[in-house]
Amino acid sequence: MILGSTETIDGESEPRRPLFGDARMLVHSRELATLQSLHPMQWAWYVDGGLGGVDPAKFVTFDGDIELGPGIALLWTPGHTDGNHSLVINTPDGVWVSSENGISLDNWQPELSKIPGVRKYHQRFGREICPNANTLEDSLDQHDSMVKEKILADPCKRDPRWLQILP
Repeated sequence: MILGSTETIDGESEPRRPLFGDARMLVHSRELATLQSLHPMQWAWYVDGGLGGVDPAKFVTFDGDIELGPGIALLWTPGHTDGNHSLVINTPDGVWVSSENGISLDNWQPELSKIPGVRKYHQRFGREICPNANTLEDSLDQHDSMVKEKILADPCKRDPRWLQILP
């Protein structure tokens, strides 16, 4: 409810005010479309009716990738969800990627993982990434998105074996 509500929420006396005034939310059009019409298989991980009372004018939608300013972009990385996107930042230390597609850096670099199952997955299947097990919708897209993120991230300056990815 960070965008507020045009309707009164059960248990409250008036519509909820937005936390950030007139600010609008930048959202991938595929993510918004999913929330507007959930597939029956998505009920377990989305809030049905989650957009109820939210003013549609509060959303600014985009498709694909979008540059937010010099050195900062949202990269469309479907997989975790259809409209998932990752934050990519070019800093003096190199390019960093922040992503929801993995839960630890081991997901992007399973060959370095000390987690036995993750390392075995890499060795057995020869995969360069190890996707989350919770991506029920688009695991093929998630694989491709994680490879995309891996290609963009620079090696960490403190330990160049690891990439600059923030799960």
